[in-house]
Amino acid sequence: MGLLRRRWLQILLSGLMLLLLVERTLIATSSLNYVPSVMLLGAFLVPITFTTYLYEWLPNWNVSLLALAVCFLWGGVLGTVVAGTLEYDVARSLGFLPKLAIGLIEESAKLILPLGFFFGRYRSEAAGIVLGVATAAGFAALETIGYGFVSLLTSRGNLGILDEVLLVRGLSSPAGHMS
Repeated sequence: MGLLRRRWLQILLSGLMLLLLVERTLIATSSLNYVPSVMLLGAFLVPITFTTYLYEWLPNWNVSLLALAVCFLWGGVLGTVVAGTLEYDVARSLGFLPKLAIGLIEESAKLILPLGFFFGRYRSEAAGIVLGVATAAGFAALETIGYGFVSLLTSRGNLGILDEVLLVRGLSSPAGHMS
C-alpha cells in the first residue's frame, strides 16, 4: 500500500490544510467566528491521526470503528470530567503536594470506558491497547481545547498564544497522554 493511501497520513495532511485555511481566514477577516474551528482542528488533529495510525499499523485489533469512536468521545469526556472533579477535590484539600495523585487520577479516569469494553466484548490485550489509546486521545484533545480556551481568555485574545498552546500540546499528546 502506498504511503498516500494510508488513512492516518490523509487525515494529517487534510487536517493541516484545513487548519491553515481556517487560520488564514481568521487572520484576514479578524472574525472571532473562526476561533472555535481553529481550536477544534488544532486540538483534535494529532490525537485522531495518532489513533488512526495505531489502528492501521498494528495487526489484528479486531475492534470495530464504532467502539473506537465511542472510546474516543465518551471515554475522553468521561475521563476529563471524572479527573477534573477528583483533581479539584484533591488540590483543594491537599494543596500543592498532590501532583502525583493528580497524575494517578488522570490515568485511572482514562481506564473507565476501556475497562467496560474489556469486561464486555473485547477481551484481548490488543483490543485493550487500541481502546485505551483512543480514550486517552479523546482525553488529550478535550483537555487541549480547555487549555487553549483558558490561554485565549487569560491572554485577552492573543491568537499567537492560543496557537502556541495548541501546537505544543498537540505535538506532545501522543507521548503525554497516549503512551
